Amino acid sequence: MTKARLARVLAGAIAVIGWSALGLQLNVLLVHGMADGLSLFAILSWFFTFFSIQTNILAAAVASAAAIGARNFLAGDSVRAAAAVYLVIVGAVFFLLLRNDVPWQGLQGIANVLLHYVTPPLYVLFWLVLEPKSSLRWRNAAMWLIYPLAYLAFVLLQAQKSGFYPYPFLDLRTLGVVKWSLNVVMLAAAFAGVSLLTVAIGRLTTIGRISD
Repeated sequence: MTKARLARVLAGAIAVIGWSALGLQLNVLLVHGMADGLSLFAILSWFFTFFSIQTNILAAAVASAAAIGARNFLAGDSVRAAAAVYLVIVGAVFFLLLRNDVPWQGLQGIANVLLHYVTPPLYVLFWLVLEPKSSLRWRNAAMWLIYPLAYLAFVLLQAQKSGFYPYPFLDLRTLGVVKWSLNVVMLAAAFAGVSLLTVAIGRLTTIGRISD
């Protein structure tokens, strides 16, 4: 099997797993939300509020595009690398901060495993081994920080209206300004560090090609 064929097969598997996990998570929220009397709009709004959901959607979309060989925005080296960066953070934050606070039984447990323990490492492996990355530049690392910063602003704005924070480490009301600011600084450092490492991997790929 050629490398291009292998890439498309693995991308297809990631796409199937990713969309299935997202569908499963949405189904769980719909069942429980409607049982609690929430509207469809409220449930969908809650679903799309989570960074992990947003980044898993990006990864599933990128993998789908790679599987069918689409040449569009999702095929760009920077976009595919960015998805890897975000999923590394999603997996690490979940394991370090959230794994003990979520249910591990039933369909919700399966969704948690797929979204946080299966899709992230599979996608990162796909990107590391099979995706082109030599076009990455250091400025990409700065560009990839725009989305997490925009997400943070979104969380703060919607929390002003609803009082809901999707993650306890971003709950400004409970944590207070000092601890909240420290959490944000550490998260920003994590995003910056992973972004720089990702570009470095791409640059090393370029050097390796030149030396060959």
